[in-house]
Amino acid sequence: MKIRDIKMDGYAVFTKDKDELMDEVCRMEADSHWDSGVAGSGIAVFGIEPLEVPSVQADAKNGGGKYGFIANADSLDEATILDTANGCGLLVSYNYNLHAARDTAVSGLHETAKLYGSAFGRMDAHTHATVLQYGLNVAKTTNLVLQRCGKVSAVHSSSYEIMPISRLLQILDKELPSRFGECKFLHGTNGHALTTAMWSLNDAQQDILDRYQKALDSAGFPTIMPVAWMPAVYFESSDTALSAARAVPVFIDDAGCVSRFTEGVQIKHVKSAGGCGKFAEEVEKMWSLFDESMEKIADMAKVIVNHPANAFVGVCNKLQIPAKWAEKTRAFLDGYQVNGQQLSAHDIYVIATRIPKHAKELGAAETVIKSLTEQIGKMLDVEWKDYDVGGSVAWGNK
Repeated sequence: MKIRDIKMDGYAVFTKDKDELMDEVCRMEADSHWDSGVAGSGIAVFGIEPLEVPSVQADAKNGGGKYGFIANADSLDEATILDTANGCGLLVSYNYNLHAARDTAVSGLHETAKLYGSAFGRMDAHTHATVLQYGLNVAKTTNLVLQRCGKVSAVHSSSYEIMPISRLLQILDKELPSRFGECKFLHGTNGHALTTAMWSLNDAQQDILDRYQKALDSAGFPTIMPVAWMPAVYFESSDTALSAARAVPVFIDDAGCVSRFTEGVQIKHVKSAGGCGKFAEEVEKMWSLFDESMEKIADMAKVIVNHPANAFVGVCNKLQIPAKWAEKTRAFLDGYQVNGQQLSAHDIYVIATRIPKHAKELGAAETVIKSLTEQIGKMLDVEWKDYDVGGSVAWGNK
């Protein structure tokens, strides 16, 4: 998947080449500028529809027009504005400059205005901008605004800590081999909303899997899952979202499904969290995070579930995972339940990690797959015995 026009909201790159990923991240960062001290009440938003795009530059040049005085009127790019008109439909003005807004900036604008709700998604662009402006006019915030690749790409609070993604990738590329020996870059993605990367820990595989097997054996209950995975480290971060920079120890099976048993390294984008320096410190402790995973594996392997398919459906209902993505997994578990076979919570969880793969096969969007992955991770903290009931358990969300 490669959409190379980095100015457009749909820009996305998937690669198995580490250098290509770094080049794309650096290309994005090179066309970036952070404006600090932007008053929330000094931000103006305007709705834009596709048919109105040709008139934007002329209106901007007219100092008495709807945009007021605009210093950068001559540099407005029609293709970029059209992309926004077909997307979030908002133009943003501050410090006498007018910019197209990227879809990644919308949540920050709403946070600044302290206005939220699903109703905004049902508004046309002009109504959206009008209502949003009411909140911005009385905003008390001072903001950090990211200008990236021709658009306002993020609007953050002044407490936001900038952690260059290129620097985070460099930290991992240096620290993982120094602690785990040979590591192989598997794949990475880059877009305006998120950057991800995955490294396998080839040299440390046998050592880590031996620990994994020992953790399972300590439970004294047989597992149906062969311990034949590849240990890896998954990374993600974003300059446009409020999510943390993460580096998580995981296990990958032969089908590419990923299991995790710890939250891993998570450094929030706030000044008090320590930034890139703290991220590097925590990555140095990655071995201890694998040890933490082993403790969780042992604990889950001790929880014996008598009705695995029923418990799975109950947990999916709790986490609002729809049947259309999870039914194939339920049917697989039902084969064990019908035969009266007990499974551990560990085994059910690992089987549940197949859901994102099934959803992808059914055509689910990447945002849906990411959401499913996050919800499945919450299964680690579920009391599985609470959902271990007989009879028939119906799906709550089709």
